[in-house]
Amino acid sequence: IFSAAADGQVVSEDVELSSDRSKSWLRLEAEPVDNDLVLTLTDISSLMRRQLAAERKANSDYLTGILSRHGFEQAAQRVVESDAGGLVLFIDLNGFKQVNDQFGHSVGDRLLQIVSGRLVDTCRSQDLVGRFGGDEFVVLAAGLTPDTEQNLVDRVTDTLSEAYELDDQRVTCSASIGRARFPEHGETL
Repeated sequence: IFSAAADGQVVSEDVELSSDRSKSWLRLEAEPVDNDLVLTLTDISSLMRRQLAAERKANSDYLTGILSRHGFEQAAQRVVESDAGGLVLFIDLNGFKQVNDQFGHSVGDRLLQIVSGRLVDTCRSQDLVGRFGGDEFVVLAAGLTPDTEQNLVDRVTDTLSEAYELDDQRVTCSASIGRARFPEHGETL
């Protein structure tokens, strides 16, 4: 930053500072003035916190808290481009409309929240779990062996086939699960 400013350029760079308990950000601006260099430090921590919160909100599903379709697509694209190889599961709940029709939308919303929680609990912490829309969910798991891949598919299938307790109602709602490997079945998301 200093060498570029010394060459006559106005330079600005944001720097993240972190400790065990908090993060803060400073904007460093360097500007040449005659034969001197003026350095300005500005605390932009509140701006960055608001920006990060807005990004989290934009990338999270409002109902379930997991990745939204947009957030999933952004994160998944980075994984697919990393050449790690992996598995994508596309999950569609069977009979979800009947749950909404019979018990009401608040029960249907609760079912979606429980499904997302089960998926997060079933998958590894590094796996991506998102809600594509409506009653559709998606999982991306990179770096699996054939055995661990099948194990993940079995765990997801088993956990989603368990009955759901919703407002004193015991509801069953199975799922159809499509599965594709990358890059074997496609090189793009």
